[in-house]
Amino acid sequence: MKVSDVGLLLKWAVSPNRGDSLPPIPNETPEACLMELLVWTRVTTGKEFSDCMKALGPQIHSELFQGINARRGSLGAHVLSHRQYGLLAKDLVTFARAAAFALSRRCYSDLSAEQKKTWLKAWLPKKSFLELCEEAPLVDECIDRVLGMDEREVKKQVASHKKLPKAYQIQDIYLAHESEHLYTPYRIIRQILAQLKLSKGETLADLGSGAGRLGVYLGIFRPELNFVGYELMVERHEQAARCHQELQLPPNVRFECRDLAAVDFEIPYAQTYFMFNPFSRRTLQKVFAKLKRTAERENKFIRIVMINVGRPPLWVSREPWLQKIYKSKADPTWDGLGFSIYGLKRSGKRR
Repeated sequence: MKVSDVGLLLKWAVSPNRGDSLPPIPNETPEACLMELLVWTRVTTGKEFSDCMKALGPQIHSELFQGINARRGSLGAHVLSHRQYGLLAKDLVTFARAAAFALSRRCYSDLSAEQKKTWLKAWLPKKSFLELCEEAPLVDECIDRVLGMDEREVKKQVASHKKLPKAYQIQDIYLAHESEHLYTPYRIIRQILAQLKLSKGETLADLGSGAGRLGVYLGIFRPELNFVGYELMVERHEQAARCHQELQLPPNVRFECRDLAAVDFEIPYAQTYFMFNPFSRRTLQKVFAKLKRTAERENKFIRIVMINVGRPPLWVSREPWLQKIYKSKADPTWDGLGFSIYGLKRSGKRR
């Protein structure tokens, strides 16, 4: 993007009158503007801000400075001086984040299903984009919003209940957690799939699929695989189901609203199961028992992928029928987390 267009984009981002308008850049698509905005959400220090302003030139610097102070004035905050680079950087990141959220929603409403999928296929495999995902966690949440997933909206819907449904009360549904910390980052999904090397026609089941990020990813990038996502919360499941319909994902990608602890439900067979700390202790115990019964009933090899956080990695040590077959390195850009893959201890060919 040209320097002059970057300047226009940033002035739009900090403008108090931005509203739901699109950036006034005729030669750039909304999704390209979104990518540029996300780059600016990682400007974290006064020095970085100063260096960036020098690269943009004195005129854009002055106009952006005036825009930030106008925005501060509209919010009742005191104005800043040219030398307060630290506070200016924080303001720029705050306004760029808000603008990125707004632009993500516009991309969701304005782009066709094919345009959304084409955009993601073009950007996500790029090394520079994956590096941006590491440095700016907001990127994953903006991708979700473009595709139709919005965990913050889920929280609003649940908060509107006068009383939480009983099933929600006895489970860990993580409403107090930051939205961008609830789901496996897209770059980690790519690493997991690279390690699994799933073959055409194999099934991956997500036990606690949330708003559907993993299933949506597979439906776009690996449509030859079967996927089923089980989610307890109606609000999250409905988002996943809506994404499936709006993005025209293949029928072999399915989402089901299920209580996996229910006595009358046995977990169907899949070659691979995935879980990201989705259950209470009691439910986790029941889920492992059901997975063991499924493996014994089908007499086939299974794998279980777990993010190395919370109860699942601790509980699996109590399951003598499973053994760890892979553990990733801890990712310092993801709170030191990683993932592990477990398989059956018994020998036998995988079918």
